[in-house]
Amino acid sequence: MRIFIAVLVLIFSFQSWIKAETYSCNYQWNDEIRSSVERRSGSTFTSIYEDGNKSTWQEVIEKKDRIILIDSLNSVFMKVIWKDEKKFTMVGLNSDHSKTTNIIHGICRVIK
Repeated sequence: MRIFIAVLVLIFSFQSWIKAETYSCNYQWNDEIRSSVERRSGSTFTSIYEDGNKSTWQEVIEKKDRIILIDSLNSVFMKVIWKDEKKFTMVGLNSDHSKTTNIIHGICRVIK
């Protein structure tokens, strides 16, 4: 029984270690190129902004071909990383139409 539990602990430890990747994405915003970095640690994604600030996405839904990141503060922000195409789509939604963002598209690369 102890061996079985030890094997399970090792399997789960390696799974979170294996799922460590970073997506570096670029997009155009108001005629300038911006970048965003999404770093995965296990099943958690953290955004690292150009100014060095960090925030963790509240919900992560992963499918075979995409990763959906959702954060709801005053608005709901959603970012979809299309794994096979190495692209992303992002939007911010709000009940106040003036606070809803345009849909942003960009390209990504996976870095370690």
